[in-house]
Amino acid sequence: MTFHWADLALTFVIVAVGCGASYFLLLRKLRQAVSKHQNETERRLSALTEAIVNLESALAEREPSSNSQIVPEVATNLIAGGADKPVPPEKDGIAPEIRVAVAAAAVALLGQNAIVHSVRSAPLRGLASPWSQQGRVSVQASHNLRSRGR
Repeated sequence: MTFHWADLALTFVIVAVGCGASYFLLLRKLRQAVSKHQNETERRLSALTEAIVNLESALAEREPSSNSQIVPEVATNLIAGGADKPVPPEKDGIAPEIRVAVAAAAVALLGQNAIVHSVRSAPLRGLASPWSQQGRVSVQASHNLRSRGR
């Protein structure tokens, strides 16, 4: 049994061509998937923009009373789950415009049958005292495995 360099070179060429072909096929599939996702994102963004424009025009058509802000009927239906349920007052500090934007986002993402049952604000970050923040930093630093010398 003799060793032939030609056989080794031929094997190398076949493997290289196979890897190159696989690379280009996978690259093509990846580009197709990215293009598909970009089109879907653009479609959702345009639907969201259209919903916001519709809600803004509905809000502009209604004249607010002297001391209260009125949410459009479309947003009222989306937020409260129907016209028979009133929209709760602004006890949580969320403006009606924000509620309308959340409702529009829900419609754009989930469709016309989307109902927003509640809207609440997330706690604000960065309001912690410097002492508690430093305590968290030291606890997180103690979890660094490299500093333990293992």
